[in-house]
Amino acid sequence: MKTVKKYTLLLIITAVVFVSCKTTEQNVTPSTSGEYQAGVVMFKLKDDYPLNFSVKEDKNVDLKEFKFLRKEIKKFEIVQITRPFDLFDDPKLLRTFKIAFKKEKNIDALIDALNAIPEIEYAEKIPIKRKLK
Repeated sequence: MKTVKKYTLLLIITAVVFVSCKTTEQNVTPSTSGEYQAGVVMFKLKDDYPLNFSVKEDKNVDLKEFKFLRKEIKKFEIVQITRPFDLFDDPKLLRTFKIAFKKEKNIDALIDALNAIPEIEYAEKIPIKRKLK
């Protein structure tokens, strides 16, 4: 009887591990290149730029807080800016933001526009996370 309980417990643990691995897979809209997430980019503010704006509980930042992005918000139809990395209050991560935008085909133009803004240290595409095989 003990052996049956052990195998049952082992089967349950295996099932839980398998299900948890499947639920952490990343859903991504395919991009034209197939290597990057579509409709999102990351950017980092320069270290000397003041962080005097509020971040909501859901990590969103009001688009109006980024006055230097007015032109890009309109041109690329930016719909959301979030600060995804606030763990440990790391100064570099607190300056890193994720932009969601509608004009997905213009991702390279948006990256170029962001990199030309003096307040921004760099902007880049977000790679698609893939499972190792």
